[in-house]
Amino acid sequence: MALEAAETPQRMSMDEIAASMLVKADPVQEAEDDTAVDEAEDEIVETASEDDASTPEVDDDGEVPTEDANEADDENFEAFQLTDDTLVSVTVDGEEKEVTLADLKRAFSGEGAIEKRLQIATETKKQAESLKFSVEQELNTGRQNLVKAFSAFENLMFQPLVNQPDMSLKQSNPTQYLMQMENWRADQAQLQEKRAKVQQAVALFHQQEAQARDQMKVQAAQRLVEAMPVLRDPVKGPELQKMMVEGARSYGFQDAELSEIVDERMYYVLADAAAYRRLKAKGQANPVIPKKTTQVMRPGATKSVAAATTIARQQKAALEKARGSGRLEDIAATMLVRKPKR
Repeated sequence: MALEAAETPQRMSMDEIAASMLVKADPVQEAEDDTAVDEAEDEIVETASEDDASTPEVDDDGEVPTEDANEADDENFEAFQLTDDTLVSVTVDGEEKEVTLADLKRAFSGEGAIEKRLQIATETKKQAESLKFSVEQELNTGRQNLVKAFSAFENLMFQPLVNQPDMSLKQSNPTQYLMQMENWRADQAQLQEKRAKVQQAVALFHQQEAQARDQMKVQAAQRLVEAMPVLRDPVKGPELQKMMVEGARSYGFQDAELSEIVDERMYYVLADAAAYRRLKAKGQANPVIPKKTTQVMRPGATKSVAAATTIARQQKAALEKARGSGRLEDIAATMLVRKPKR
């Protein structure tokens, strides 16, 4: 009975149960428990990292990209990259060729540089031509003035330095006469040589002036044809030229004056004048001359005209009188005047 009493568990009250739970834990056991907890947390972190690394990335379409797809994208990207060795198809003079991108770059750079240099050269050329033209005009004016001076003062410029010896000296002193004659001839030869050089220079100037004028005429004709292409027409061209010449003659120009025109603007004026004359001629080709009508006088018409004139005068006098007086009698008198018969 005693054994049974020992084996029978004793019932614990609520206070005893609470007291057993408040028993202080063992320090060693508590450290072991903390270590176990830390190891469990590390294991959880490593497991989460492995899960993140092993989880594939999903693109916008919801598909998982593979390594082959990534390599294909890299190849396509490299295929669209342009290098200096990339061949580009171009057309040159209607023929298609393949050139490298480096050649195209060099060609473009070269064309840009050439275009810029050509622009600079064109501007420089225009300035040089303008300067040349002004200098030529000044030189031409100076030469013309010089030629005029030579022509006007030729006798004064080439005066002999040695006079011709007197014929009487030939009888009195033949030796002295021969010496003076020799000096005079030498002086005349020098004067003739100088005069010949000046005349040659003047002739050359006139020749160059004529050539320059002819060249200016040719250039003016070219500009005229460019501005008026109708002159190239084998039929209308000669007709227009004839009209221009006839119009110029009608205004008093001589043919010699027309042949010396070197400014194409004069031809523009002549062309407009010719066109105006043509229109004017068409408008007055058949002028209408008014015919004089013969007035037929009927018998007694002269008397009728005289009577009508008299009545009109009477009516006018009555009206003036009525305006001046304002009387009823005068106003009534204007109504009593007999009107002329029609």
